[in-house]
Amino acid sequence: MKTKIVIMFLLVLLAATVLVPLSASTQSTGNQKVIVELVFNRDITNSDIKSIEKIGGRVIYVFKEVRGLAVLIDKDKASSLYSLDGVAQAGLASIREALSETLPSNCAFHGTVLTWNLDMINVPTVHEVYGLDGSGVYIAVLDTGLEPQWKSYFPIDKIDAQHAAAFLGAMATAYPLNENYNKNAWEADTNGHGTHVVSTIIGFSVYGLYRVDGVVSGATIIPLTSSPP
Repeated sequence: MKTKIVIMFLLVLLAATVLVPLSASTQSTGNQKVIVELVFNRDITNSDIKSIEKIGGRVIYVFKEVRGLAVLIDKDKASSLYSLDGVAQAGLASIREALSETLPSNCAFHGTVLTWNLDMINVPTVHEVYGLDGSGVYIAVLDTGLEPQWKSYFPIDKIDAQHAAAFLGAMATAYPLNENYNKNAWEADTNGHGTHVVSTIIGFSVYGLYRVDGVVSGATIIPLTSSPP
């Protein structure tokens, strides 16, 4: 009787060691979400949006200036977007690695994320240990201004549009020199450098999904254009 019990126990134990790994390996962990950026060779239509939704994707950002879209979709369905009508270019928006650090890392102080360059200059320490983030400070950025869609990247209350200006013309003055002068040219950055500098200072939003922190995220920016963008 004891022999039979031992044999039965061994059989059950053997079955458990074989079946448990098999059942664990077949468990679904859920599809990984990725962001695919698409560029069309024509204007984007509502039909394009519906085609993307039919595949299972969700448009999270529209780049009107370049006829582009950012789409959130299951990784195993991403390739279906590449063959959509009118798509000229497509690619995954991927996380980059630098100096063995994966982007992005968490910032407990602002509830945002930090890129490796901010880690390198100890921005997390300044924010989280000393509680300093530039709040109450105004920074004038004399560069190429901001892109027209800057409100998609930066909080409106962090850009001082009231004092922003474009210093255009041979005399480099903020006052109109001719009828073609446009005081709002600071919102016409086609170079991208001014927008990039501001994003480094106060951080920026990524498709509205999360915010990348800046060196002094609490500061307020006064955009100034010093030359034609």
